[in-house]
Amino acid sequence: MTRIENPVTGMEMPEYLTGVIAPMFTPCNEDGSLDEDGIRSYVQWLKGTGAVTSVFVRSGVGKMLMYTMDDVRQIARVAIEEAGKEIFVLVGTSGDFSGGKPREDQYIEQTVELTQFARDQGADGAVVVPFGMDTFGNLDEKVYSFYERLNDSGGIPIIIYQPGMTPPPFMMKPGVLERVAQLPNLKGMKVSTDDMKIFGDLCAASFDEDFTMISGAETSFLPGLSLGAGGVIGEGCNTYPQVLRAVFDHFMAGELASAARAQFLVNRTLKVWAGMDSALVGKSYLAAKGVKIKPIPRRRKVDVEPRLDAFEKAIDSAVAPFKKD
Repeated sequence: MTRIENPVTGMEMPEYLTGVIAPMFTPCNEDGSLDEDGIRSYVQWLKGTGAVTSVFVRSGVGKMLMYTMDDVRQIARVAIEEAGKEIFVLVGTSGDFSGGKPREDQYIEQTVELTQFARDQGADGAVVVPFGMDTFGNLDEKVYSFYERLNDSGGIPIIIYQPGMTPPPFMMKPGVLERVAQLPNLKGMKVSTDDMKIFGDLCAASFDEDFTMISGAETSFLPGLSLGAGGVIGEGCNTYPQVLRAVFDHFMAGELASAARAQFLVNRTLKVWAGMDSALVGKSYLAAKGVKIKPIPRRRKVDVEPRLDAFEKAIDSAVAPFKKD
């Protein structure tokens, strides 16, 4: 496995956790079933940008809480097959929330089962949230034990996932991460925060381990890189990955002024999403670019057409200077 060194911290990171990691929207049909052709076309489009290191299926923007165990297996199987080892694939293997929060013991077993499935299918990593646990008792110890169980039984790199929807009791504490990061199969953590004190403290807690932090706030990607982050997972990774890639590539080359300019463009472009359903408008944009994806949600109807034209123009303008022919 290729490893890449962060030029500021000197930390070596596995390639699949660096650069742009696209948290895929989930293509579906009008009846709510998964759209396998859409998944394949979408993976091909992301590969074709030349800017994406890894795809992340069953992500937060992919509406991860809606999907059953069988749905997750189907999404993972199709994406891994279509990736064909040309791009890395991370799979969200947390337990099944589709019918509401499962029992704690059920959640743990489901997560182990899906993680082992992802391993057997050839995924490069399993991404897992802890908030299927119950909050009573010693929660810090239960979270540690949960990741320890995955470390011992998964046989695949595990990435901790702290999306914006994470309930406050489950926000990772530096002291807990310091212990978790010592587990040999725990390889990274995505944190959705633009608070660099929070992010920096977590980077410091895991600094001495083979563990890579991932920025979950694309508006703070460059500051995150300076603190030791390897990559970014954000909604813009699906529609303007070239701009985010420019932040990463310029930073890695020591071209900080160019990295900052690319970061400023990311921040301006992200404002286009304000007040919109990011998954739905993102699907609409991709469909306009030739991806065989239906611009529909799985369970409800939302009209985004009145603002789609302005959105498309803004994204195209941002991507144009970085697009490779």
